[in-house]
Amino acid sequence: MKTMVSWYGWIPILSGKLTLTEEKDINEKAKRLQKEIDVCEEYTIEYEYEGTGKWKIVLKTKAGNLEVDCEVEESGLCKITHVGGVASYDKIVAIYRFIRDIYHMHIHHSGDLQLRPIEINGRDAGIEKILDQYRQKVTYYPQEVKDHIDNRRYDDAIDSILAGRGEMQYAKSFTNLFFDDDPRDSLNRTFESADKSLEVLMQKVTVPTSNEKRFPLALMSLIVFLSAFHILTLHFGLWLGSVGIIAVLIVIARGVVRVVGVVRSLIEKKRIEEIKKEIMDADDKNQHG
Repeated sequence: MKTMVSWYGWIPILSGKLTLTEEKDINEKAKRLQKEIDVCEEYTIEYEYEGTGKWKIVLKTKAGNLEVDCEVEESGLCKITHVGGVASYDKIVAIYRFIRDIYHMHIHHSGDLQLRPIEINGRDAGIEKILDQYRQKVTYYPQEVKDHIDNRRYDDAIDSILAGRGEMQYAKSFTNLFFDDDPRDSLNRTFESADKSLEVLMQKVTVPTSNEKRFPLALMSLIVFLSAFHILTLHFGLWLGSVGIIAVLIVIARGVVRVVGVVRSLIEKKRIEEIKKEIMDADDKNQHG
């Protein structure tokens, strides 16, 4: 008897269960993604949704077709089973991405793949392998951030920090869904610690970022200083005198620097908070759009 080959993946959720459950909504989302794939990819996908998370999917390419059965649990755990055709890993990833994007309101580009499907026999073994991916992220993101900082790529460092902190939230959600008591608590402490480390790195990133922005601020202050000097000398030179003009200019320049600095700080803070909110609220949004 031929052994059925299976791959396991997880559709990241924070709410504890999939929020897209109505058959009509699921089919509408699948049709929209199917059309996007037809336009953008070198393969096509045909599917039949059988209800309660069960799918029959055929991925078609010029080189041949791949047929699979797919089961999606309410927890987001996804099992893809080979039925017919040549099952290359790239094709399995494409099918997993199709299923994931139906159920998951991702905040990243749809081409991103934070978790990869794992070929393995058995549900419990599949869960362990998915957990291993999150364990790897605990060291991956801090190292990536440090590399960005060392190379003075501060915007990239901030993006990696926000992505990593979001991943740690998903990691805790995963452990809460699939593990009990001591393993769960120990794992959550690990992910909490990683999140705190990334938070500390964020504080380190903002200091050199602010320092690098001092040059354009200084240049702007110089321009304001010279412009104001010309105007004051022209109109109030006799009344204020040279010392008075310089004193007024210093006050103006300091005021400009402070105002611009405050505005930039508020813009950056708002950007960071908005991205954090997207990470935390992504799975609570209506996924019809």
